[in-house]
Order: sequence, then C-alpha cells, then structure tokens
Amino acid sequence: MRQGMLKLALATIACLSVTVVAQIPTIKITSNGEPVTTTVPPNQANCFVGCVKIMDYVNMTNFELIDPNNSRNNLTVLPENNGGESDSIRVRGNSTALPEYKKKAYRIKFDKKQSLFGRPAAKSWNLLANYYDQTFALNAIAFRLGKKIMPGFTPNSEFVHLYLNEQYRGIYQLTEQMQVNPGRVDIDKLRGFLVEFDFRDLESDQVGFPAPSPYTTMKNVRVRSPELGGCDTNPLKECNINNDTVKFVQTEINDMFSRVDKNNDPWSKMDVDSWARYVLIQQAIDNLDFNSGTDAAGGYPPGSNYAYKDAGTKIFAGPLWDFDLAASVSMSNYPKHFYTTSEAIRPKNTFYRKLWDDNQFKCKFKEAWTDNKSFFETIPAFIDSIANVLAPHAQANFTTGLYETTSTFKPTIPKTEAEYKTEVGKLKTWWNSRMTFFNTEVNKLTATNCVPSPSSSSTAPSSSSSSNVTAMLPQIANGPLSAYAAPNAIILQNVPYNAKIEIYNLQGKRIYNSQFSTLNSQLRIGVQAKGIYIVKASFGSEKRILRVPVR
Repeated sequence: MRQGMLKLALATIACLSVTVVAQIPTIKITSNGEPVTTTVPPNQANCFVGCVKIMDYVNMTNFELIDPNNSRNNLTVLPENNGGESDSIRVRGNSTALPEYKKKAYRIKFDKKQSLFGRPAAKSWNLLANYYDQTFALNAIAFRLGKKIMPGFTPNSEFVHLYLNEQYRGIYQLTEQMQVNPGRVDIDKLRGFLVEFDFRDLESDQVGFPAPSPYTTMKNVRVRSPELGGCDTNPLKECNINNDTVKFVQTEINDMFSRVDKNNDPWSKMDVDSWARYVLIQQAIDNLDFNSGTDAAGGYPPGSNYAYKDAGTKIFAGPLWDFDLAASVSMSNYPKHFYTTSEAIRPKNTFYRKLWDDNQFKCKFKEAWTDNKSFFETIPAFIDSIANVLAPHAQANFTTGLYETTSTFKPTIPKTEAEYKTEVGKLKTWWNSRMTFFNTEVNKLTATNCVPSPSSSSTAPSSSSSSNVTAMLPQIANGPLSAYAAPNAIILQNVPYNAKIEIYNLQGKRIYNSQFSTLNSQLRIGVQAKGIYIVKASFGSEKRILRVPVR
C-alpha cells in the first residue's frame, strides 16, 4: 500500500515537473507621465540610416526588479528629490529606435550607482529588445564566447520581462552599458580611451572624427571615453574633437590606421591577439554589423565595433557588442550564410582586410580557433539552455503587438511557442553547419613561422565564487608580480605575458576575471568597497596568490 502511494506521489511530481513554467525575472518601470519614445525632424521622416534621432531622457518615478529565483536580487528604486540627477530612462539604439518600430531598446540611468543581479554597481544599464533576433540567443552567444576568449571586459546579461508604465513590453536582455567604469572597461578615464567605429552619423551629443583615408568607410570614430560632461549646460564649452581632453585620441587612432596601412609595425601599437580573437568571433557568428551597410569602394563599413587603450598599454579590440543581426538571422533567410564564397571568413571592411593579410594576425587567428574550436561546438547546448527558459514565454512576447511596423525591413515573427522552437532549431542547424564550414576555411589559411603563445588562453571560465578563499590567505606570493592598494582600486605591477588574473573578496565572490595576452607594467582594477581582497594569478606553470588590503 505504502509502495503504491509512493509510486502515485512520484508520478504526480513527474507530471507537475512537465507543466511548471520556468521563471524569469521581471523589471517594472514607471515614468513621470511623459512617453519614452523617439522623434525625428520632419525632413528625415523616411530616413533609415544616418538619421538624426531625438531620444530624450524621461524621469522614472519607480524602478522595481523582482527575481523569483533569487530574492537577494530584488530591488526597488524610488526617486530622491535632492536637486541632483534623477533616475531616468530613454530609448537607445539605431534602426529600431526610429518611430516606425514599437519594441524599443532602452537605456536606464540611475542618479546613484546600483548593483543589478549582483553585478558591479553603476549608474547606466541597457535593456536590449533583440527585435531582429527571433531566438533571443545571438547577443548571449557572443557574450559567452567573449568571456571565454577575449581579454578584458565582456558585458554580462540577464533575460527579464519588462513592464513600462504597466504595459507588458515582452522579453528583454538587461546588460551592462558599454562604458569606462570599474567592473566594465576598467581603464584610466583621462589617459586611456574607448572608441567606437560606426558607419552611422554622429548624434548631437557625441564627440568623434572621420576615419582617415584609405579607411573612410569606417566613417566615424566616436569617442566614448574620455567623456566631455556639461556640454548641454555650457554652450561655450568646446565639446568637439579639438578639446584637449579628447584630442589625443584622434592622434592615437590615426597613428594606428597609418601603421596598418603602411605595414609599419602595427603590432607595436596594437595587441595582435585581441584583434585576432575579436575578428574570429565576429566572423564565426557571421555578424552583419561587423560588415554593415552596402558595398562601397573601400569595402563594407562596420557598425558598433569597439577598441580601447589604457595608459601605457597597446590598443585592444573590443568589447563585443551588437549581434542581433548575426548568424544569418537577417529576416527569414535561415539557414543561408551571408557570404558563401571562398572568402566567407575574410572580413569585408578595408581596415580588417588589411589586418587579415598580415601573417602574424593569421597565426593568432588560427591559434585562437584551434584552442577554442571545441568551445564553439558547445554553443548548440547553450542555445538549448536559453530556449528551455524562454520558450514558455515566447508567445506572450511576440503577440504584444509591438512587432507590427510600417517598415519593409522587419523579421518574420513566430506567433507560438512551437514556432519559436522552430526558429531555435534553425539556429542550431545553422551553427553546426557554420562550424564545419568555418573549420574547413581556417585550415585553408596559409600562415608561416607561427610562434605559439607561451600558454593558451582557452582555460574554461571558472565559477564566480570559490569555497577555498580562506585557505589561500597564508600563501602570499613574492616575485616580479606585485600588488598594492590605491583609493577604491587594486594596482597590479609587472603582470606577466598571458597572465590570468582573478580577484575575490573575503566572502568568496569573484569580482574580477580576465586574461591578458601582453605584458602589462601596471593595471588598475577598481573595487567598490574597502576590505581585504585576494588576487589569484596564473601564468604558464606558475601560480601566485596575493592579499591586498584596500582601506
């Protein structure tokens, strides 16, 4: 009898487990009554590329994050009438920011730094709509590869339901803002820089300069950092590239372009490993925004391509951004590749083609693929993990009415959970085909006298916490690698070639994780709180543990 009851209980549990819908967190935002939208000047009503868009911030009266999986992530932010900045939200993005698109992407700006989902606290966060991506997976795939393969910062992200002014807006992807900040692109805010290469025109509040010949199809180099604040309130301030605060960036970037063009020792200026890895990920995923726009005399112009430099370092490629038009997701042409010729893995832009023709670049490109090919092949399982969570919510997302548009440039939208799963299946089929094709093409590349890196950077990402941090404490290292504290920062000196650096607080939470492909004489890593931090470094066969008290 008891055995029969047990079988019945187990059968009931099994049945319930089938019907339980996976939960994803919810973000609820209320504005001050003003619409969060975009306007364009009347003369640009039919503009698609290079439009002047007005995307003003609107004050938020409430921000609420509810995580059914971890209540520690729950957060409510109410405005403080202190006369300072206000918590606010605005539309962000490019084509989907235009008025004819209803499902907008958003940028959130808090008046005080906030930590969302345990990420380093910051004021700015993004809500990506992934309008063109029927699977929601493409940006997440790129970020996963970036965290495994790229040095430095790659954005973290979480899928959420979004309610704006009590209206359900669908599934969104919360990400960290692409900016110079501790825990993000962590470089010197005045002596380093972050730039974006993009074919779109500069917006009114952006500082930048045209790329020099022969790389004019880069069109604009936007200076994301250093930032020139106060331009909107001080019309006499010189808020352009002639400002001494940002003028040095043009000198550095133009020198880089010149060295590449003339084959004048570009790798003394640029980190070859990061540029090879950046191009590898872009081309493996077949990202349209890496080779954007229409063909031109100088090649395809790029969109949302980034590079950065810290004080005293080379110029690094990255971080990765904007992959919702990757993997042949462009409208309904699955599973066709964008480019199926023999040059299908060669970049189309003149600048990247010049890098591609460099033997040292191709050596690093092939090495990065060989070291990480097996990780690329795990992506279909990662796609499944996303689809298993999002599939039960897909129909609600796609039937909000926000995908209706008057534009002819629009995706084919799945209307049901089954149709969503079909799109996921197409993406997995495309991915497996692409990896086979890509491997064949990489093996055809000719690269001579390649010298392998002293140690591979293909080590699997470690967990965000460690259970044996306390055991590390007595093992204080000495030798060429050293560390000391600065206000709100840890300074590492003489970081060896290809070192992997992890930093933990005493609670065992990992707050920093990166691998560097070059020797760094000094690195500054920002921390949010005072206390003792454990620096774990590995390079080659050596491992070191350092304890740094930040007071």
